[in-house]
Amino acid sequence: MKIVVHPRKSGKTVSLIRESVSKNIPIICQSKAESIRIIEQAKQLGYSNILTPLSISEVNKLRGNLNRICLVDNADNILENLIGCRIDIATFTDEESK
Repeated sequence: MKIVVHPRKSGKTVSLIRESVSKNIPIICQSKAESIRIIEQAKQLGYSNILTPLSISEVNKLRGNLNRICLVDNADNILENLIGCRIDIATFTDEESK
């Protein structure tokens, strides 16, 4: 898993849109409103063939029927909303270094 950390409005979602289109991998996002925003942003960038981004509630309904790989936009927001509190420190395992 790659983790991309940059400030807001620095192009993180644009990078995910490009990855999604080039690799045909869906983007998981926080809400249906975010999904619509990503679709509109993709259209502005000239990508009309992006897979429809899935909100967390849609992912929960499709559990087990998703691709084995996905892209996640604003993972920190998703995780905080799932847990219900602000995260001070989080750890991740780099699968490639195992």
